Amino acid sequence: MASHSDDRAYIPASTSDDREGPVSPSKEKDHAEGTEAALPSLNVFQLVGITYFSAAGGPFGFEEAIGSGGGSAALLGLVFLPFFWSIPLALMTAEFATMMPEAGGHIIWVDKALGPYFGTLNAAFSAFTNAFDNALYPVMFVDYLEEALFAYMKKDFSDAWDVGLRVAVIVLCVILNIKGADLVGDASMLFGVLVLSPFIVMTFMGLGPALDDLDGLPGAVVDTEKNDYRWGAFAAVMLWNTSGFDNAGTCAAEVANPGKTYPRALAISVVLVMASYALPTLVGIYYIPDMDEWEDGVFVDVGEEVAGPWLRNWLGLAGVVSSLGLMCTLLCTASRMLEGMAHTGALPPIFGKLHPKYGTPWVSIVITGVTTLALSVLPFSALAEADMLFYNLSNILKFVALVKFRVTHPEMARPYKVPLNTLGMALYFSLPCLLCGASIFLFSWSSIIAGVAVTMLVSLIYWLKGGNDVGLKKKEHGSEISLVDHSS
Repeated sequence: MASHSDDRAYIPASTSDDREGPVSPSKEKDHAEGTEAALPSLNVFQLVGITYFSAAGGPFGFEEAIGSGGGSAALLGLVFLPFFWSIPLALMTAEFATMMPEAGGHIIWVDKALGPYFGTLNAAFSAFTNAFDNALYPVMFVDYLEEALFAYMKKDFSDAWDVGLRVAVIVLCVILNIKGADLVGDASMLFGVLVLSPFIVMTFMGLGPALDDLDGLPGAVVDTEKNDYRWGAFAAVMLWNTSGFDNAGTCAAEVANPGKTYPRALAISVVLVMASYALPTLVGIYYIPDMDEWEDGVFVDVGEEVAGPWLRNWLGLAGVVSSLGLMCTLLCTASRMLEGMAHTGALPPIFGKLHPKYGTPWVSIVITGVTTLALSVLPFSALAEADMLFYNLSNILKFVALVKFRVTHPEMARPYKVPLNTLGMALYFSLPCLLCGASIFLFSWSSIIAGVAVTMLVSLIYWLKGGNDVGLKKKEHGSEISLVDHSS
């Protein structure tokens, strides 16, 4: 075989049963050593639950897109943006996850495709992304709980209650995650039903009058009362609310029959996410046509306009559940990324340590929970911007990695393959890469400087540790990854 850029070739995971799909070599090693590793058990609906809460978690958070860009731009964005952003993320995840169903997802994929340097950079970008992203949701949980409990009173939680609630909800999510990804998947399905139920009711009750008033609805959609536009904020919010499908890949080692499960779950998730944004938005802009009133929490006001206080209160409680579901799911995916970083050598092996009973990366889960609590004191806007900056940098590496693997490893079994040849896929994936690059320049200079500083610092540490020599031998769940040197 010809030598590649890092003189390494990935040995595909063996298959113990064609019905099960590829089996993670790390799981086979754990079984041989008597470790009680988690068996692949996530089904389509559990994976849909995890993916949905990784990408959306309900319409909450989408309000600012209407407030900054108007109703017509937001609805048009939901029609066209998936083809240039969400669907490429889902397709990339489906091919990679079925080809290499490893815990850690893209942490492992980028490392094996682009080599240890870019693998280390991707791991660092992902670590920062997860840290900032996870810290958003304890804040949202407390805010929505205040809105639900004190909607008609000028009252807030005391500082002690605020901190106590954040600690309690994080501990709950940590416990659920330690008990297994299948439990997180079940919880995500339940959370999904609880979150979407009031929006379904609001849509059915409000869409009829909106469609009956065909004169009023188009006027609301074309933003006749919109006074100003903030396109930078609009782009950031739209991309943020339609991203996250790649996080489903971090649980690949725990997915049963990934060759069939991933394509189905990701297809369902993309449609579900877009519909759960579009339909409530269409109702909302009819009842509250002044776009300048659209900010976080306005869906609660729409519910009151549609049906009265009872729907308002129901939507307020749904916001609490949405924040809980997002936090629980992202804690799951983030901890698996830390586990993957341990397998590639980017973090100490203890981050890959599995729970003796549940087979989950309990050390990574606990550390992720502690980090989430510590960072939740930062301003919401700063967390969101830093989150998207590092996420976009990581996404560019993921798309390049899949194209690279198509070129260097065409012989590898791919239970699911993006239905494009290598050149077509490269051209298609260039679109989300351009979106990532362009959106970075919409961020504040402080965020851009932080991104450059992290890249330089990680690069310096990497080369001081020995550069590419560090990546020639890796550890995965205590065993060597099958990377073979062909240079000789």
